[in-house]
Amino acid sequence: MLPDKRIDLLVSTASCVFTSVLIASATHLDWYGSGQHSQFTANVTSSINSLIAQATIGNLRLTGTSLSDSGKRADSEKSTEANKQQEDLLIEEANIEEGNNDLPQRPWSPGTLSGVVLDRENGGHSINSPVRAVAFSPDGEFWASGSSDQTIKIWNFDATQNRVPPPSRELSGHPDQITAIAFSPDGQWLVSACLDGSVLIWDWRSGELVDQFYQNPNNTTRQDIARLAFSPDGQLLVTSHGSRSIKLWDFTSFEEDVTVTWQSELETSQSIEALAFSPDGEMLGSAGLGRVVELWHMEDQELVNVLGPYDRSIYALQFSPNGEYLAFSPDSVTVDPLTRLEDDEEHNTVRLWSLDGEQIGEPFSGHQDYITALAFSPDGQTLLSGSWDTFTRVWDVETGEQVHEFSENSERVLSIAFNPNNSEFVLGSGDGTVQFFILKEEYMIQLSNPVLE
Repeated sequence: MLPDKRIDLLVSTASCVFTSVLIASATHLDWYGSGQHSQFTANVTSSINSLIAQATIGNLRLTGTSLSDSGKRADSEKSTEANKQQEDLLIEEANIEEGNNDLPQRPWSPGTLSGVVLDRENGGHSINSPVRAVAFSPDGEFWASGSSDQTIKIWNFDATQNRVPPPSRELSGHPDQITAIAFSPDGQWLVSACLDGSVLIWDWRSGELVDQFYQNPNNTTRQDIARLAFSPDGQLLVTSHGSRSIKLWDFTSFEEDVTVTWQSELETSQSIEALAFSPDGEMLGSAGLGRVVELWHMEDQELVNVLGPYDRSIYALQFSPNGEYLAFSPDSVTVDPLTRLEDDEEHNTVRLWSLDGEQIGEPFSGHQDYITALAFSPDGQTLLSGSWDTFTRVWDVETGEQVHEFSENSERVLSIAFNPNNSEFVLGSGDGTVQFFILKEEYMIQLSNPVLE
């Protein structure tokens, strides 16, 4: 059991949150201040008293924290469900009376560090099928997730209902795990890569597979693809694999068709785990197991700079939106939680570098395992980092300070994508789930009703 003071705090917090939820609902229904206010207030009071009673007996779960009493767990869970049903009934009855069935069943819950977890029950990917790739469409209206279950899901956020509906489309056709996905800059096509070396091109709105080619143009040997990326103008597609090369493909898009032609190859010094174009398309950054970052000038396809070598392999790399610097982690390592390392703060950091190799500011410290995903907000002021330590951290780029950290489902974070037009972002996890968040005014707003049709 927790100390009395903490129980009091939880009870107080529960009362405030629950009151806010019901009053917010009443506000949406034009009840607040109306003739039915007294009846609504009575319902609020009754529900809060029931919630407080649950907290007192020790079985209230708030923001991932539970007070457990094994002898009363079953009864308390039934009571919690009854309260939930009572709240839903109040809102449903109000919706019917007001003739407004389009209102969200539950309001938003501000100030939390929780997000919507989209799993198999919500139409998502298979359980324990790592989601290694997520990407937003250029207009920010949709996002895609690619998993080891060999499928791609197309999602969107319904702002009118404040929720994420089931996937609008499932794309299947890969014979192996999906490792990378990318929308074409014009938003017409979605390209996906697979461990068998194949690259598939989809008309993702219709679900039609329009073309397919292999990393090895002759398709004589299996070459698994780790990453792919489009140039900002959409005319070039690059793919990387384990044979220490980056392949360049001319990508010609027509109204209803696309043509991909092998152009050339960049010979690298390492197996590539990260690829990123600069915003102007003039530079390509690559990094991986060789512990260096290589910068390529794309007009003449020349290697113009090598940053490093660093202490560890590099699994994530991103250009800032203004193209002036790079973010990557040059020192990721698994830290034994028992023995620790004498210089923990020097490991698993995110650092910013100028394109000529000068470190900018101090390292962003906090992660305890490999950093596998990075994403800048569209304005460049915020940086997200995801790690095998299951945490996602939110950084203020200018100050280097950590704004938030959270671990929604205690699984490794494998992929991150920011909406190019606003503060939404999505995460792909090792257990097959996709998580959706909105970052607003230095805190995350939770989509508190992930009830899907």
